[in-house]
Amino acid sequence: MLYGGRRCEENEVSLPPTQPGAVSATYVFTCRGERASDPQGGSRCAGSLPGPGSFHLTRGARGLGTSSGAAGWTDPYRSYGVRRQPSAQPTEAELPRRSDRTRSGARRAAWLGSRRGCAPAKPNGPAPSEAREGPATSSRSPLVAIAIALLCAACAVNPVSGRRELILVSREQEQAAGREGAEQVAAAMGIFADARLSAYIAAVGERVAAHSPREQIDWRFEIVDQALPNAFALPDGHMYVSRGLLELANSEDELAGVLAHEVVHVAARHHAQQQTRATGVGLLALPALLAGAVIGGPVGQVVQAPLLVLGAGVVASYGRDQEREADRVGQRLAALAGYDPAAFEGYLATLARWSEGQKGRTREPGFFDTHPSTPERIASSRENAATLDRQPLAGIAADRDAFLRKLEDLVVGENPAEGVFQGALFLQPELMFSLRFPEGWQTLNARSQVGAFSPDEQASVVLEVQGPGSDPKLAAKAMVAALARDAPLELLRADALTLSGCDAFRVEALASGRRGATLLHLTWIAYGGLIYLVAGMVDATHVRTQHAALAAAGDSFRPLEAADKGSIRGRRLRLARTRANEGLAALSRRTGSVWEPGYAALVNGLAPDAVPGAGRLVKIAVELPYARRSPEGGPSPGG
Repeated sequence: MLYGGRRCEENEVSLPPTQPGAVSATYVFTCRGERASDPQGGSRCAGSLPGPGSFHLTRGARGLGTSSGAAGWTDPYRSYGVRRQPSAQPTEAELPRRSDRTRSGARRAAWLGSRRGCAPAKPNGPAPSEAREGPATSSRSPLVAIAIALLCAACAVNPVSGRRELILVSREQEQAAGREGAEQVAAAMGIFADARLSAYIAAVGERVAAHSPREQIDWRFEIVDQALPNAFALPDGHMYVSRGLLELANSEDELAGVLAHEVVHVAARHHAQQQTRATGVGLLALPALLAGAVIGGPVGQVVQAPLLVLGAGVVASYGRDQEREADRVGQRLAALAGYDPAAFEGYLATLARWSEGQKGRTREPGFFDTHPSTPERIASSRENAATLDRQPLAGIAADRDAFLRKLEDLVVGENPAEGVFQGALFLQPELMFSLRFPEGWQTLNARSQVGAFSPDEQASVVLEVQGPGSDPKLAAKAMVAALARDAPLELLRADALTLSGCDAFRVEALASGRRGATLLHLTWIAYGGLIYLVAGMVDATHVRTQHAALAAAGDSFRPLEAADKGSIRGRRLRLARTRANEGLAALSRRTGSVWEPGYAALVNGLAPDAVPGAGRLVKIAVELPYARRSPEGGPSPGG
């Protein structure tokens, strides 16, 4: 078939069922250029029909059927009728019926090819006359014809690989997804405010991105406020590295290698090729009972979703082939930009050491959760680096010491500006309030919400900012009305009260959900120009044992006292020079570093038992009383 100046030869047809009576069309074609001699011709394109909804086969003039070559399904019929609908299920009468007359995948492909004037996938396959069984028909399959047209039109040359690949996402869609994703990243993770360091990261990133094979990308580089080492990109060119990733870096070459890797993911359009899934930026979830299972739909989202710290849900988890391509081409981009391509392999090894030390710990997803790591990748990166010539260009930071000074004063570990837990007491030094959660409950601290759930997983308390305002009753009225529209809601009480001098309003209600009733204990508090909501929730069968804990949490909100704020401490990255014959343990004792020797060795790219020698500049971490950090960056006296 000719479409858009290209000849498409059908190789495989696969229609695996996705629900009773429904199929999801998947095809593999060979897309060729306008001329048979086109050097880009002959590449395989695979994909499925784009857009929402499903394609259901319906009974047409000659019946209904399903089709697949590789999956082993058979089709006794000769033609299809197709209708597109988002969700409707076919009736039992419409479900396909198997027949004794089956057709193999190869014969089916040849039969379809003969009906379209396209060459069969295998020259040695059955002749068209052999493939035709049963009564002939002159009508083409609308489903397959549409698929051929769409898929051939979507075949484009990948600027990184030079191969024709099937891309069903337009540039406009990528840009829209990137803009939306950037908003979600900022809301869920936060952007680390350090103008000096951010400008340096952007300068390194832009130097590498200047060699990207894909043009017309608006590259932007930012630091996310995440303690774990992480780096990711959005499809429109938004690039992010975390505080934790910078903490582990020891040279501009390593940083450039990571940024180049992410540049390739965007340039090669790996996001469009790989299904996006919500794991990348920070996924912590309550047990199933408390994560929307008790109260379904919008009610569950309003009341419980705050404890589902959903990150952004926009970070692609890449496949091994994509990682290999990003490794290989990223090292080449780094070398072209004047950086040592071998540094990337060293940084991968450092990340692997860090990941090994995290085994058995509960944590947010980091770099290796979206960038699968294997010893083979590290070895391949080492071999690839040996084949590359580095351009003789000086770095933005003159040497390793200059690079480390760029990182000085970086917040390491959890950022106290987002609030800290001291046992069950939560302290927020920026918004100046505290709240005590029930003792013994597991706590969760995210950028926009903080909460806890009981050991038996039957109750939770969530604190979040509802928005600006000064009337808690008005906020309560609006939310209760929204809840009542979405699910049966029995109002038990509604009272105005005062908590530590703050106007408040409390509502207790019984909400009915798909798994029974849930008691909602909701307290709105006006403080500092904002409305806060303390939302307690417990399964109705556990109200007697947990109600007091919910009420106590709601009553505990109070302005932060000076003594409490003075107890908050944070960690900052500092630099120190080693002395002769001084090991890392001795260095930590001398400088007051809070890092254990093993972690100090990891952070500085040293062996655990290393004695660096006199005069080596190394990173340490000191704990200081919390003080608000200047958004301009640079060393400060406080924590």
